[in-house]
Amino acid sequence: DDARILGGGQQFTIRLAHHVLAQRGADKVRIVCPPESELARRAEALGVPVYGFSFPAPAAVHMVAARGLALRRVLRGRNALVVACSARCQAVAVAAGLGPRLVHLMLEQESAFRPSVRLVQRRVGRVVAVGAAAAQAYGSAALHNFLLKDDFDRLGAVTAGPGNGTLGILARLIPEKGVLELIGELRGIPGWTKLLVAGPVQDGEYAARVRAAAGEQIELLGEIPDQVGLFALVDALVVPSVGHEGQPTVIIEALAAGRPVIVRAPIYSSDYAGLPIFPYGD
Repeated sequence: DDARILGGGQQFTIRLAHHVLAQRGADKVRIVCPPESELARRAEALGVPVYGFSFPAPAAVHMVAARGLALRRVLRGRNALVVACSARCQAVAVAAGLGPRLVHLMLEQESAFRPSVRLVQRRVGRVVAVGAAAAQAYGSAALHNFLLKDDFDRLGAVTAGPGNGTLGILARLIPEKGVLELIGELRGIPGWTKLLVAGPVQDGEYAARVRAAAGEQIELLGEIPDQVGLFALVDALVVPSVGHEGQPTVIIEALAAGRPVIVRAPIYSSDYAGLPIFPYGD
């Protein structure tokens, strides 16, 4: 993972590596990412070994080729399956000539519509997408998102919500998360008393627009240390993303905490049948 941020994809990377470590041992898994990243710090805190490695932007073709050779040297003599979790990582892994040992892990749907992605993925490696909606977009095998047992135990201890119609959002403040749209959509709709918005600022300009649009019923909490603190304060979680995510982890976390989830329609899929997850259009 190129670990430029610590979002849902990076946290999935940690859980996946931690699961392999628990099942197979520390000698069977490595997270390959920039050594000074938050991903590296959190992985090491969980006992997951990290190999420091940088990934250039795909447009820097000569640098991608050089890093591909470097990755090939790292893997020399290892019968390793390489799971590439972002476009930067996938470009370097393709340049390394890994062939069938390469898995393109897709956690969102947008890339399915990029000709360059389709061209590469049809010819090099295998594709696995997280969630049925993403798998359908790529025509690939599907992998369900998951939590570790400790996460379920921690979230399962959350007590009942306030019962007054308080809604929560847990998302980075970037345009594709749809926070600004939701604020506009909630105006004039009865049945809710407060909206709590938790998550780090990734786009300062967008965050300023959200702050300007927020009224008395909307509270911006910023980044929070633990999701448990948010779920204890809300009756339901809203996932208003206007992008095409795969299967956001926060949905599973909310369910584990006993909270129903309201999701914008493009995120909803057959995976959620029978669960308290409700799609909306606007």
